[in-house]
Amino acid sequence: MIPPTSSDGSHPEGEPKFSASQIAEVAEKVIQTGRRAVDVHGGRTHVEWDPHAPVTPLGQLVYFRQFLATGGVYAQWVADCPLCYVSRLRLALDVVVAAGKQSHSQAVSPGLWSWWERLPEPCRPHLMRMDCGFGNEGFLVGCEERLQKYLSRLRLTKGVREIIRALSRKGGWKACGSGWEGLDGELRLKGWTRSRRVVVLRRRVSAKPLELGPESGLSHAELLEVKSEDPYEYTVLVTNTDWELLTLARLYRERADSENTIDELKRQWGWGGFVTKDLLRCQVAARSVALVYNWWSLFVRCVEPSRPREAVTSRPLLMYAVGRQVSHAGQTTVILTSTHREAGRVQEILTNLSAFLSGLRNTAEQLSPSQCWQRIWERILTPFRALEAACRMLFGQEGKLSG
Repeated sequence: MIPPTSSDGSHPEGEPKFSASQIAEVAEKVIQTGRRAVDVHGGRTHVEWDPHAPVTPLGQLVYFRQFLATGGVYAQWVADCPLCYVSRLRLALDVVVAAGKQSHSQAVSPGLWSWWERLPEPCRPHLMRMDCGFGNEGFLVGCEERLQKYLSRLRLTKGVREIIRALSRKGGWKACGSGWEGLDGELRLKGWTRSRRVVVLRRRVSAKPLELGPESGLSHAELLEVKSEDPYEYTVLVTNTDWELLTLARLYRERADSENTIDELKRQWGWGGFVTKDLLRCQVAARSVALVYNWWSLFVRCVEPSRPREAVTSRPLLMYAVGRQVSHAGQTTVILTSTHREAGRVQEILTNLSAFLSGLRNTAEQLSPSQCWQRIWERILTPFRALEAACRMLFGQEGKLSG
């Protein structure tokens, strides 16, 4: 735990150093308002901002508690905890932990298709974009039997390399954006029950220089350019769509943006920080991490719907204000002090969120937790609804956003 600041306002070693003028500037930006009532799990808490008080860390979590309490999701999680929890609210749909020798598609398929079949048809994925771990006969057949469109990368096996050579001899490469060129054809790999459409993408790679150091016997390091026989890197995709090459190439490149969520869970939420031979215990822990990640991500979006943030920036902004708790006459007050450069902005957006959540709980007491949660989602989706409306104006009904 970080020790509180001293009476003169200085911070312990390791904290950023602020000059007197910087501290005064932050203090001036803080909006001076009265106490605000916040409804949390144990009752009502009053919040008051004070930029000069002795402090303790993480005082802003009171707003996160209010968010969870208003939507009822934390109480639902506690009621169903620990092993029987199945959430309908997650952004990370599920987490599957399997033995290292088991393929991804074999581990994921049973739960994925069970979830897919429970969805109403309009809510099912328009397209599944998959890595090479899912580009196998079993999973592709599962998609085809359900008329689910897919786009998956293939491993560069012997059969896949043959189609690359065949299409390269054919020529006629088409520009696919970002330096990529593409061709498509039909391929039936060994073990496949049918031929499928494949898209071969290539991109020219520059020759990599080889640096020779002193151990080479040369008086000075020299750079040698090594030329490969084939100056291209290749990606091969399989799909059951009839979409044009440019569209498919872009769709698969954009898949990397979806993988940023996985990277964030590993690096910023601790998914990569534990391992155990007990797969069930490991999966429960991983699912709990994913669930809290979803809650926090939705909270951040609800605070400022038009501004997406990762944990690396949202935590210092929305969690690290420090505070002290004061109890008097049966009321509990948390006095917050933020040293963040955007302290005034933080106070403004959190106060605005608190007023919105309090309105759901106090002025609309007839609303159930699920109805409150629906209104929270409506606030989160406001920017997307505006974008969808703009698309419809420009492109007509076909401009509706999928998903």
